Amino acid sequence: MKVLAAGTFDMFHPGHQFFLDQAKMLGDELFVIIARDDSVKKIKGFFPQHSEVQRKTSVKNFLGDDTVFLGDHHDFLKIPKQIQPDIIALGYDQMIPKLLRESFPHVSIVRIPSFSPEQYKSSLLRAAI
Repeated sequence: MKVLAAGTFDMFHPGHQFFLDQAKMLGDELFVIIARDDSVKKIKGFFPQHSEVQRKTSVKNFLGDDTVFLGDHHDFLKIPKQIQPDIIALGYDQMIPKLLRESFPHVSIVRIPSFSPEQYKSSLLRAAI
């Protein structure tokens, strides 16, 4: 079974590691899409602390052989359509875009619980800097 996870993964921390470990246990293959810097700015209103290349490298270093992609600049469904996941793993604070649910109606959506969000949340770590 193919599992798809996506996120910003800025200031890669134990909460991200927990999320990816849990997502990996849902299937045989884990695919991760790293949000582009411009997408983060558009969605969150600010650029991430670390570049998209740095964030991709952090996730890849943690996961090893699993496949990690940078999101597409123009079509956020392009990579999911190529992967054709069986499961989409969401973090406890992630929303699933309506268009993604409509494009993959037979895909299971699994929400991964939080891991010490009072300590390991990117916004808290960013505020501490």
